[in-house]
Amino acid sequence: MADGGDGVSREEGFFGESANLKNAVSHINELPESKLPKLLQKIVDKLHLPDVKPFSADEEDALCEAFGIENATLTSALDTISFIFETIAYKQIGPKEVVQHTQKAGLGESQAMIFGKVWAALGPGAIQNLRDRSFYAREATDVSWRLNLLLSQSTQSKVKKPTAQFEVTVASKGEKDAKVQMEFDHSELFKFYTQLEIIQQQLDQLS
Repeated sequence: MADGGDGVSREEGFFGESANLKNAVSHINELPESKLPKLLQKIVDKLHLPDVKPFSADEEDALCEAFGIENATLTSALDTISFIFETIAYKQIGPKEVVQHTQKAGLGESQAMIFGKVWAALGPGAIQNLRDRSFYAREATDVSWRLNLLLSQSTQSKVKKPTAQFEVTVASKGEKDAKVQMEFDHSELFKFYTQLEIIQQQLDQLS
């Protein structure tokens, strides 16, 4: 329960409360209802494979064209659908509760019903696959970062392009620590931050 600041306790949403979540749910509501069941089915089928995207790059491009939306909008919708079903799986709620909680999160009635029907059909198998999934004993032990400015390659302009560089130290049992390096421009970093926020929401919901 959360205190609203006026002494009144308010129940937090089942999937957490954030502007990014609400925005992504609004994108899901705008997807064609006729296409939504198969979209959800493919995501649930691969819910236990965190390193495997439910759609290939070509399939995502085709979906963007079919739905008339930008790639960033599609990514937000797909990531949020995965987050919703992962939360449902870990909390092991039934189809009726799925409909109730997804509606409270902002999904339209018909969209929430589709989520419930897909979970009724595929939920038990998805939960079993998650239970059987192997986990690797890897842990991020340190993160360092720095900002970098790159000069534009244009001979007519000296515009500087800021990037953020990260180095993550990963420890594995029986192996030497590995260094993973990543670099993001502004839009890539924002997308990464959004994904981290979704992960944080899921951890909060499971704690």
